[in-house]
Amino acid sequence: MKICTAKILIFADICKNSSATKPLTDTYVNLMPLMATFPDKTFGYIAEFLYLCTMETTSRTYGRMELAQAYFPAITPRAAWKKLKSLLADIPSVSHLATLSRRSFLPAEVTAIFDALGRP
Repeated sequence: MKICTAKILIFADICKNSSATKPLTDTYVNLMPLMATFPDKTFGYIAEFLYLCTMETTSRTYGRMELAQAYFPAITPRAAWKKLKSLLADIPSVSHLATLSRRSFLPAEVTAIFDALGRP
């Protein structure tokens, strides 16, 4: 059990240290020798964990309507944007994003929105 726990800690450390600018293939290359030492049933959990570590921490540029539709898929894009805009205006840490004249959010702004509202 101690060996398995140590491997998981090494695995988590590699995931934590992989940055958004580092290609996903580099992370896989670093982890494959370690992953090969785990039991087969654990491999699926590890693969899912790797996906969450690498994909969930990276943001991309979103159009404002696209992001609004992700949060409110059941309503029209314009209504979704109005609703998202009012939510953003109510949260001090991201209220400035509701008044932008741009039609897109940069990755850092998307991350701030995800931190404030959670992922859609």
